[in-house]
Amino acid sequence: MTISEIDWGNDSAEKDAHLLEYFVDSKAFQRVSEGRKSIVVGRKGSGKSALLKKLGEHFSEQSNTYLTVLTPKYNNIRTVLNDTALRKDFGEEIFFQHTWLRQICLDFLCCFGHRAKGVFCTGSLEFARKIAASQDCTSKDFVENISEILGRIKVKAGNLGEFGLAVENELRKVAELESLLHHIGELANSGAKFVVLIDDLDLGWDNSRIANNLLLGLLSAAGLLAGMNHSIKPILFLREDVYTILLEQTQHADKYRDVERIRWSQDQLVSILEARINFNRARDGDGPVDRAFSIVFPETIGTANTDNWLVERTLSRPRELIQFARYYTESLVGDEPSDKSSKKQSQNIPTGN
Repeated sequence: MTISEIDWGNDSAEKDAHLLEYFVDSKAFQRVSEGRKSIVVGRKGSGKSALLKKLGEHFSEQSNTYLTVLTPKYNNIRTVLNDTALRKDFGEEIFFQHTWLRQICLDFLCCFGHRAKGVFCTGSLEFARKIAASQDCTSKDFVENISEILGRIKVKAGNLGEFGLAVENELRKVAELESLLHHIGELANSGAKFVVLIDDLDLGWDNSRIANNLLLGLLSAAGLLAGMNHSIKPILFLREDVYTILLEQTQHADKYRDVERIRWSQDQLVSILEARINFNRARDGDGPVDRAFSIVFPETIGTANTDNWLVERTLSRPRELIQFARYYTESLVGDEPSDKSSKKQSQNIPTGN
């Protein structure tokens, strides 16, 4: 097999149909899947979405586990951030904390209740099935949920400040959280496991006060749910710069340091390429090899080792490395070039810096 025959796959994890077939296991995956970390932080293109996809597969295969994935769309977040009432009177962290709690609880109950369809049930199981039926097996989307709570709270006050110290109690009432949390807790105590994966939180985020409160409310909600029961696992994915800004905006930064930071060594990055090379070999009926990188890449490009040459021209992120490997491959014509011709062709390859 020559390098020109390699299909490197899509560098966007969401669009890569074969990602899970050449996903490279990591310590990050182990720590998050085992519940030792609940906030995943990384730069754009560092592999957060790939990790989410692998975790989704992992938890979906576990017995008695109810998985939901929340990925708000750009337009949904912008609709919330541009709402006049939220911007002026209600867009506080505590408001968003309760809307996130309601959203996640309804998603859990819909997932649980849908599986119980056609089964005789009582108590919390019956409650979950009724929720699933009333929501048509899919809870309200992000904007609908916020709009519903906002409409209820506006009937009672012109702004959150009018509630004074009772603001949290009022929000719990309008969000109907006592009932929702009670039944989630009962189901978890009976052996059910709940996992929510939340990503794409930077879409539409603009570092405004309301945007930061929206995400700080989510961090608070996730912490409360995780503290309820060890069988409830909220896992959040945040861009590194967004996470840093959020910690600067809160007095409770110590609560949100349960973080898995995605970092890649050169060997780990090379292993990503090797996994894809071996995937292509299997497609062609060949077996995997230990040093797949050296099978298709020349040993050196110019005076540099090829692996160093590739990694140094990226920001040590998987997406850029895959893009660069593709650029390199597409620059070749015919058989794999010699070191001398590699050096010549490399002058026309985008660097990714």
